[in-house]
Amino acid sequence: MVKVLTQDPDSSIRERALELVCLLVNESNVKPLTKELVDYLEVSEPEFKGDLTAKICSIMEKFSPEKIWCIDQMVKVLTQGPDSSIRKRALELVCLLVNESNVKPLTKELVDYLEVSEPEFKGDLTAKICSIMEKFSPEKIWCIDQMVKVLTQAGNYVKDEVWHALIIVITNAPNLHGYTVKALNKAVQTAGGQETLVRVAVWCIGEYREMLVGNSGMLDVEERINVCSCFLKVFLIFFYHQNSRLLY
Repeated sequence: MVKVLTQDPDSSIRERALELVCLLVNESNVKPLTKELVDYLEVSEPEFKGDLTAKICSIMEKFSPEKIWCIDQMVKVLTQGPDSSIRKRALELVCLLVNESNVKPLTKELVDYLEVSEPEFKGDLTAKICSIMEKFSPEKIWCIDQMVKVLTQAGNYVKDEVWHALIIVITNAPNLHGYTVKALNKAVQTAGGQETLVRVAVWCIGEYREMLVGNSGMLDVEERINVCSCFLKVFLIFFYHQNSRLLY
């Protein structure tokens, strides 16, 4: 049936073959069969991708074998899904399968996908990434690092509740204030066009600028940086006037 599905040029035949394949899925064959369907998804015709991805999601919802394997397949579907409804469904499935043991590799895959995802999908994707980290993050420094990456890549699409939550995380991690203000200072110099990144960076530099100028609160993994206090004042004034509407 999989051969018929992948080789027959007639769409009605492919649809019938796909239905038969789904009827034959069970606990013992779900992994190899799903892998074949996901591999075929990459080369299938655009008009057939919708039905195919919907069926793959249904199979995973029903059988859900090993979590890490299931997540790998869903991430592939997520990156290849033909429309936003399919991608949202795959993303929901991925989020249901995440836990403390797989949160780091999963978040990395989602953050990597964020860079190439469609603009209209970035808002939902950033919200889910942040929700995952808030719930399962193993340590605050890792959470802050990932959030800075999200803001750097998609700061224009991050919802208000996401950057508000980040500010709370930063505030409640006093041992990381120096580290965070340096990370945001560096990020805003390379991605100053990302609105939410500017909001968080201006707030953080305003709160902890002494730690940025004096290199206080440094961690072992950090290198010293030289930031002129005069430059910092100009930076804050400039960004306040240029982006004052972003701070409220």
